[in-house]
Amino acid sequence: MVYSSVRPARARLQRIVRTLAIAIAFLVGSGAGGGAQVVPPPPPGTDFVTVIAGEDYEASGFYRLFAGAGYRDLWTTPIRVPVADLAALGGGLTARRVGGGMTTRTLHLDGEDGRRYVLRSVDKVPADLIGELVGTPLEEVLQDQMSSFHPSGAVVVARLLEAVDVLHVTPTLVVVPDDPRLGEFREDFAGMLALFEERPDDGPGGTAGFAGARQVVQTDRLFEIMEEQAGQRIQTTEFLRSRLVDLLVGDRDRSMNNHLWAGIDQPDGGTLWRPIPRDRDQAFVQFDGVLKKLARYYDRRLVAFGSDYPNVFGLTRNAWDIDRTFLVSLSRAEWDATVAHVQARLDDDVIDEAVRRMPSAHHAVIGERLAEQIRARRDELQQASEELYRVVFESADVHLTDQDEVVTVRRIGDGSLEVLSEMDGETTFQRTFAPDETREVRLYLHGGDDVGQIVGGGPEDIQLRMIGGGGRDDFIDASGTRGVANLIYDGGDGTTISAGRGTRVHDETPQRKYSWGEAEGVLDWGTLTVPEPRFGYDEDRGLVLVAGVKFRRYGFLKDPYSRRLQVRAGYAFGSRQPIVDYRHFFRDSFLGTDVLLRARWSGLEVMNYYGLGNESTEAATTTFQKARYQSLVLSAGFSLGNGETRTLTLAPVLEVSRSDTTTTESFVGMTRPYGSGGFEKVGMQVDFLLDGRDVTGAPSRGYLVEGGGRLFPRIIDVEEVYGEVHATASGYLSPSGGNPTLAVRVGGKRLWGTYPFSDAAFLGGSGSVRGVREQRYAGDASAFGSAELRVKVARLWLWFPSDVGVFALGDMGRVFLAGEESDTWHRAFGGGIWVAPIRRTGTIQLSAAKTTAGEMRIYAGLGFAF
Repeated sequence: MVYSSVRPARARLQRIVRTLAIAIAFLVGSGAGGGAQVVPPPPPGTDFVTVIAGEDYEASGFYRLFAGAGYRDLWTTPIRVPVADLAALGGGLTARRVGGGMTTRTLHLDGEDGRRYVLRSVDKVPADLIGELVGTPLEEVLQDQMSSFHPSGAVVVARLLEAVDVLHVTPTLVVVPDDPRLGEFREDFAGMLALFEERPDDGPGGTAGFAGARQVVQTDRLFEIMEEQAGQRIQTTEFLRSRLVDLLVGDRDRSMNNHLWAGIDQPDGGTLWRPIPRDRDQAFVQFDGVLKKLARYYDRRLVAFGSDYPNVFGLTRNAWDIDRTFLVSLSRAEWDATVAHVQARLDDDVIDEAVRRMPSAHHAVIGERLAEQIRARRDELQQASEELYRVVFESADVHLTDQDEVVTVRRIGDGSLEVLSEMDGETTFQRTFAPDETREVRLYLHGGDDVGQIVGGGPEDIQLRMIGGGGRDDFIDASGTRGVANLIYDGGDGTTISAGRGTRVHDETPQRKYSWGEAEGVLDWGTLTVPEPRFGYDEDRGLVLVAGVKFRRYGFLKDPYSRRLQVRAGYAFGSRQPIVDYRHFFRDSFLGTDVLLRARWSGLEVMNYYGLGNESTEAATTTFQKARYQSLVLSAGFSLGNGETRTLTLAPVLEVSRSDTTTTESFVGMTRPYGSGGFEKVGMQVDFLLDGRDVTGAPSRGYLVEGGGRLFPRIIDVEEVYGEVHATASGYLSPSGGNPTLAVRVGGKRLWGTYPFSDAAFLGGSGSVRGVREQRYAGDASAFGSAELRVKVARLWLWFPSDVGVFALGDMGRVFLAGEESDTWHRAFGGGIWVAPIRRTGTIQLSAAKTTAGEMRIYAGLGFAF
C-alpha cells in the first residue's frame, strides 16, 4: 500500500490562482510553510511503509515554469521508509513537548538511555509563519513552495559533515507510529513522515553529554559566555569547515537558531566550544521558476541550488552575525588551508556515498545529477569562499571581553594593521589585517578596565575604530598618523585618552547595543539593492511607467544607512516625454553633515499653460494650451536629519529649461512669456520633510509636512532677483480600529519678483485640485485644500488578503495674481476605490473627480494622492 497526504487535491483553478499569487507571496515573505505530512498510521508491527511525501506538489509544466519545479518529482515519488520503533529507539522514548521553528513541527522525546531526541516533520506547518493568513489562498501558495525544499536532503548533509570532522546529528527518515508513547501528542503526530535524530544536550547533573560536552548551549547564550567569562575559545577552523559545507549544499538558513555549541573542558581550565549545525530543512533549496527569479531582485536569499554558486551574499546573509563574530580570528593562511582540507576530504567517493543515503527511489530520480552538482561546487569552493571571506574581513569586527585587557594595534609599513590582545600575560586575540582585504577594523573593548594603544606608522589604508564599554579605559595613540585613521568612542567615567594627530575622539559610547553578534538587527555593513517600479495615470500624461532601483550601503553608526542611491527612469505615453531622476545621499560625510546630490531631466513638469490669473480663459482646443517643455535640474547640498523621515537640505541649484516657441500653434509659442525658449538660472534652494505617517502608501494616522523655497539672483538669463516658498501639510485621523480614515491636506506657494512662467504657482491635478486640468491656473501665489474619507469595506482574499475600500474626496483651491480681482475658488468632488494588500504595501487606487464647472477626470496609481 502507498500512503499519501490526507489533504485533498486542489482544483485546476486554484493552481492558476497560486501561479498569479506567488509573486506577491515572495515579496511579503520568503519562507515556505504548509501542513505537516500525515499518512494513515501503519498497522501495529509494521516495519516499513511506502509513502509519498507530498502528493499535492504535482504540477503541470506551465505551472512549474512560473512557480518553480523545485523538487516536486521527489515529493511525489513513493519511497520506502521504516516505521519508528518508539520502544526500541533510545532504549524507549517518551514524548515530552512540542517545539519547532516557523515552519517545522517538532516533537521532543526523552530516551531511557538518558539522551534527548526529536521527531521533525518533513512537510511543514504555515500557521506560525503567516498567522492570520491561515485558510487563505496565500497559505496555499506558501504551502506549494515547500516543493522548493529537498525532502531527504538532510540525510545527505550528515555524511558530508562527518567527512570534514564537524560535530553533527545523523537524521533518519521515519514514519511515526500510532503509539501510546506519544501521549497527548498522539493524534497530531501519528502517521507523520519525519526526521528522527538526537537532540544534542549536556548530561544530567553536569555529566558529559553529546560529544563529551558538559555544556551544550544556543548561540545567543554563547555570545554572553564569550563576553563575560575568561578562558573561552571557539574551535574556529571547525566552524569554518561547517560553513564551507553550508556553501557546498546551498543551505541559506544558518542563523543563530540553527547552531548549538558543545563546550569541551580543557586541561588549562578553559572551555573549547565546538559548533553543532542542525536543522537541514533548506539544504539544496531550489527557489526556481520565473516568479521567484523576479522576487530574487528583492531578496537575494531566494537562492537556487545548481552546479554554479548563487549570490554568496544572499546565501550567507542569515548567518552574518555568527560569521563576522567567530571567523575574524582566522589568518589568511588558516582560511585557505581549511578550504583545501574540505575539498580534499570531500572526494568523489564521499559525495557519492552521501547522495546514496537518500531513499533509493529519490536517488533514482535525482542522485546522479545531485552528485555531479556537489562535485562541481566542491571544485569551485575556493572561489565561493572568497565571498564569505569578504563578508568577514571587509569591515572586521573584533570583540574583547568584560575582563581587564590590554590591546595593542600596530600600523605596519605596508599598510597592514596588527591587533594583539592580552589578558594577564596570555594572548587572547592576534591577527594582522591586510589593506587589500580590509577597509576598517572595529575593536569592541566591552567591560573591564582596558588599555588600548596604537603604535607604529606607515600608510593609513585601514580605518581603526576603538569602541569602549563599561569600566575605566585608557587609550594611547603613539602611532604618529596624520590623517583621521583612528577613531575612539568612549564616554565612560575615568577614561583617559592620549590622542595623536591622526585620532578623532568621540566622547560618547555608541548608544546601540554592540554585543557579540549583530547589533539588534541593524545593519552596519554590506549593501542592499532593490527595484522600485511605479505607475500612474492622468488625462494629460496618460499612462506613466517608471522603472527604478534603490541601492543602500550600510556603515558604522550610520543608521539607517551610510549611503543611498536612487535612480529612476520613466515614460509618459500621453505626453510622449521621458523622465530620469538621480539622487545620491551620503550620511555624515562632510563636517558631520549629510550630502545630497541630485540630477533630474524631465519633460513632465509643465505641459499646459493658459497664461496668468485665476480667471484665465481656455482656447477652443486643449492642444493650443500644451507646451513642449523639458528641464534639467542639478543640485549638490548639505542635509540634516535622518535622511528618511526628517530632513532639512540646503543646496545650490542649476536649472536649464527648454520650451518650444518655434510655432504659433501653441499659447506659449504665440505669447512667448518670460522664461520661454531656452532659459538657464543658478540659485539656492532649501527643502524640508517631516514624515510621521504610520504607513507610507496608505496611512491611517500621523502627519506629513514638506516644503521649501528657492532664491535666484540676477545671473545668466534671470533679469531680476526672484524667489518662492511652498509647503504642503497632510494629517490623518482614525479611531482605534483604524477605520475609517480622515485625510486632510493643505498647501500653497508664494513668489516674489519677476519669475519665468514655468515657476508660477500652478493649480490643478492630483497635487492640488483634482478634476481641474493639470496646471490649469497660474499666478503669483496659490492655496489649496483637500479632504478624503477612506472607508475599508471588507477584507477579501484576492489571491492574497487585501483591504478593499472606497473613498470620497473634495478639493478646492485658487491662484492669486497682483492686480487681478477674483473671488473664485475652484472646487471638485468625487470618489474612488482602493485595494491595499497585506501590510498595506503597494496600495492601488482608482478615482474620478468632477469640478463644479462640469469637468471630470480619472486618476489611478500606486498609493493615495496624499
